[in-house]
Amino acid sequence: MKSYGLQMNGEFFIDVVESKPTWTESYIGRFIYAEDTDTYWLGGVTKWLALGYGQDVVDEFSLNTGFGYRQINSSSIPFDHAHITGDNVFEALVSIASGVGLYDLSIDSRHFKNNQIKASHINWSISDGFVNASYMPVNSLFRDSSSPEILSVEEAINQLELSTIKISRAIIQSTAWVFAPAENLYRATIVALPITSFPLLVQCYTSDGIMITPDRIEMDDGTNRVHIWYNSTVTLNVVMVG
Repeated sequence: MKSYGLQMNGEFFIDVVESKPTWTESYIGRFIYAEDTDTYWLGGVTKWLALGYGQDVVDEFSLNTGFGYRQINSSSIPFDHAHITGDNVFEALVSIASGVGLYDLSIDSRHFKNNQIKASHINWSISDGFVNASYMPVNSLFRDSSSPEILSVEEAINQLELSTIKISRAIIQSTAWVFAPAENLYRATIVALPITSFPLLVQCYTSDGIMITPDRIEMDDGTNRVHIWYNSTVTLNVVMVG
């Protein structure tokens, strides 16, 4: 039966079923009311389409999002948070972006939990506002092992560098010796940096590992040079400790 218009007075009832049947192509265009879902259903091209706003019916296809009349947008979505102000999502976003509207118990006054700070959270550099050795505390035992002093890592390293034993190594080639006729000896000169003052311990070894004793050793405090005197021109491995 075909109908090209319908006028009626009185009640109009659609098909009522106990439960929504499984969709088949034969249901395309059929309009039913399912008692088990308390929902109107329209047979679509590939599935049943829920009509109205019954239980579990509102979904992304049922909402008209936008900024026009009777449309839903971020100002329409209610929002309630313990630390961020705003009655809706839009106001909450504005308060976060502007840095205002945060309560006293906001995130800037909270503490990290244990094991929550990671390397990716820390910006390492020696520039202003960055973390470097001068900010990292350490219990230094340098001055008094019974009551360690809290220093920065940078200060502790500086203390150790100033007081620790320094070792310098050098190789004297046989061509580096200069003959002094008045002494009847040969002299070689070595720059002793980072050793800059006495006392100084110097050990000399031949290329095959035999330790030798030079005739004498001198140090020039003004130039931090060590002068080694010996009776022949040999290749020496020199270790200086000071």
